[in-house]
Amino acid sequence: MEAELLEDWVGETNCFPVEDAVPEGWERVSLLAVQGPDEYRAWVGRLEPAAWGAAGGGGRRGLGAAVGDLVPPDLWTALHAETGTLQRQGWSLPPGSCWVDYARPADAFRVTYRGHSYRLLDATHPTVARFALAGTVLPRLTEAVALGERMRQAVMAHARGVEGGAEALTLFSGRTPDGKPLDDDHAHAFFLPADDDGDGRIDHLTIYVPAGLPPVAQAVLGRLRKLWGAGGHDIFVVLVGMGQPEDYGGFNVAGGQTPQMAASRVWVSRTPYLLTRHPKTHRDGRRKVGPDGLQLDGPEAQLRAELARRGFPAPVLVATVRGAVLGGKEVRWLAFRRERLQGGGRLASPVGYGFRVEFPKPVRGPIALGYGCHFGLGQFVAEPG
Repeated sequence: MEAELLEDWVGETNCFPVEDAVPEGWERVSLLAVQGPDEYRAWVGRLEPAAWGAAGGGGRRGLGAAVGDLVPPDLWTALHAETGTLQRQGWSLPPGSCWVDYARPADAFRVTYRGHSYRLLDATHPTVARFALAGTVLPRLTEAVALGERMRQAVMAHARGVEGGAEALTLFSGRTPDGKPLDDDHAHAFFLPADDDGDGRIDHLTIYVPAGLPPVAQAVLGRLRKLWGAGGHDIFVVLVGMGQPEDYGGFNVAGGQTPQMAASRVWVSRTPYLLTRHPKTHRDGRRKVGPDGLQLDGPEAQLRAELARRGFPAPVLVATVRGAVLGGKEVRWLAFRRERLQGGGRLASPVGYGFRVEFPKPVRGPIALGYGCHFGLGQFVAEPG
């Protein structure tokens, strides 16, 4: 994201402070602001340390008669106080701050397309919508499939409330209005959680729709603000932008890129790959082996067959990996949630597998395969190489 200060800007602001009712077509939002020096001095003057002490803290734990020592003497000192210090002292609001109500247009977060951070819409609809996540507690990547399902539910709920949303609903659900699966079962939306900073928690989510996102679908995604979270922790989502995988793929994570959509020869499992068919065996338990030496419908055979169906070149090397490295530690596939909470899908076995795949030439992601691939399972991320 880039910002620039303009000296001769001409225009009208799209927000303003309010004290009373908000005009029609606008919405109220409260922002934490800084008091003026005079306001701060008046606030300090209104504090009564003796009264606080007599009340046993008066609402701020443990202050007592020492409240005068805890109040910053001037606004400059208040603004330089460290957050940890204020928390230990029991402040519920930083000294020198106040809440100010502003009015902003009710459609302030309507999606628009400007600048060069992602491809402008022309005859080709964007296929990628990229969201950043924020919350008190972000979910672990091991819960990717649960978050993918919640994102899908939220998007579909918004689609039902938009005029002409049936088209968007089909793309997000993978089903026609009469409930039948689409002929191309992978042209609809993939909901792909990502841990781009490698700390083990989901910080972004990509919605990838190979068939493209028409304007009504873009409008639906622009409405999304929050997901209900497990354990009472809601997750706030911010639409970073829309475009094509090449607009976001890369290895400069600090610059907003993601290896989820990079181009590389080497791809490694990030979430477990689950089989959709049972590996073939003889009646005596021996594996049935094909001409390539692989077990028929075994894990590697299914992986290679699915890559071919998706149009990827045949890998030159496929090696198994035991788990994903999250937060500097190897996490085995057994630790991941490996089944959807709702809905169906063909799941042959809850056993998870992982692979390191090398292609003869660079390919671009996202790559998600196997059971639950539309909800975050079976994801691969690129490695430089």
